[in-house]
Amino acid sequence: MSTVSLLVVVMLPVLSRYHVQREWQWFEAQMLTICHLWIGLQLYVHWIHKGLVIFSLVFLVVLVISIEEVWNEEWDILVVSLRVTAPFLHVGAVLAFSFLSWLFANVFMRSRRLCARMMLLVVYLLPLLGLYLLPLMINSPCILLREQLQPRPRIIAHRGASMVAPENTLMAFERAMDFGVYGLESDVMLSTDGIPFLMHDSDLRRTTNVAMVFPDRAADRADSFNWTELQRLNAGHWFLEEDPFGSAHQLSSAERQYASSQSLPNLAGLLRIAAKGNASVLFDLRQPPADHPFRKLWVNTTVDVVLASALPQDLMLWLPWEHRDVVRMIAPRFQQVSGEKEPPERLHEQRYVMVNLRFTDLAPPDICGYARSNISTNAYTVDAVWLFSLLWCAGVTSVTTNAAHLFSSLQQPTWLLTPEQYRTLWILTDVISIFIVIVIFRLHRWRFSTLRRMDPEHVALSTVVRRCNRDVNTMKKKLIFFDDDLMVSDDTSYVDTSTAAAIDTSYVGDEIHIDGDRDY
Repeated sequence: MSTVSLLVVVMLPVLSRYHVQREWQWFEAQMLTICHLWIGLQLYVHWIHKGLVIFSLVFLVVLVISIEEVWNEEWDILVVSLRVTAPFLHVGAVLAFSFLSWLFANVFMRSRRLCARMMLLVVYLLPLLGLYLLPLMINSPCILLREQLQPRPRIIAHRGASMVAPENTLMAFERAMDFGVYGLESDVMLSTDGIPFLMHDSDLRRTTNVAMVFPDRAADRADSFNWTELQRLNAGHWFLEEDPFGSAHQLSSAERQYASSQSLPNLAGLLRIAAKGNASVLFDLRQPPADHPFRKLWVNTTVDVVLASALPQDLMLWLPWEHRDVVRMIAPRFQQVSGEKEPPERLHEQRYVMVNLRFTDLAPPDICGYARSNISTNAYTVDAVWLFSLLWCAGVTSVTTNAAHLFSSLQQPTWLLTPEQYRTLWILTDVISIFIVIVIFRLHRWRFSTLRRMDPEHVALSTVVRRCNRDVNTMKKKLIFFDDDLMVSDDTSYVDTSTAAAIDTSYVGDEIHIDGDRDY
């Protein structure tokens, strides 16, 4: 094949937008080539194919790395989601594998050798039996008695009701209190003049208009500004423009106007709202850089602001680990919260009352262990209803969420099955699966027997056999009539041996022999 024709054969399927089947065949060829190289087979291919194989390998490597980077946290969510979906995935897998018996039954009926048939049955029935017994290993938190279901997890609003208001603004915390949340969560930094204010990011570009007000300092750290400068920034207009959760269009005109006028709040404003609604407060405290004026006093300054507020000390959930001993001395009634996963015994020794962990780090056995030790568990950040339901069934004490407006009206988990109901579902699924498999195999047996009867060779052979049987029956009748004629003859001892010999040899050519009443 010439170089030009080879180039046409290789590139034409790719260049043509309408030849999807050819493109898929080209992709299959590349994958087959990669498999040959993987097992060490020598390939004699054109340099264009070699280049395409190398390109395919590089593309696959880049694709895997990209997926790993983008979905780094999603893999953990996938494992957690199996705790909810496993019972239903099992039902779907059993039914899908049952209908897959159509292919196995087709191959099984075509096979002539007993060994091949037995091999097919083992290959199909062993995985199917494993699927039948899989529920013995499924332990979903949502399979429990209703009286064992714990109270609904308390809701801690993550940076306020940040799905329906700009995050870390007074409007967001006020809306959260309207939803009846248990607590308010935020992030605290210190300005250069020692005022604790609320900001999550290290700089101000995402949630404020700092690029317009201070264009030369837009990328500077948020704690490099003083409080007077911070008050000049708008912290709500970005929410209406970017609409991060797709909910800004649902705001009324008055709410939109109120959101667009939000500024950066300080910690005192958050504590005032929480004290008014008797809500707990949980925040991360960001350590200032080395050149910050309050580098050595940042914890004490923050604690002084909390103590000066109207918030009762026992509603303060203290999460920062720095200088915790000093905080215990200054504010002994603060509720100490651990951000690390530690054994309950160690947490008791250090007088922790709560653990604050990502939901992927809180397995049901961990939650039960902490509950037995009278230690509360808080999972962050939970925004999906199915995930909230899973943690509810698992017995989590509280969750940190952006979707306070969704969870506050939830009265029960999305689904809940008693062990007896799940056993019934399990048995019913297996019975239906067995019925489907039996019906499919019997249907294929009937189909192949019909096809065999209609096979040309089989039809021809059957015709010959029927004709031979008909001829044999005719000869029997002739013999019977012949014997009757002999019996009525006057000379009973006379036998026409020539006729008998003729009768015995008349059908030798057709391989038909008569021996009494048996015919072959």
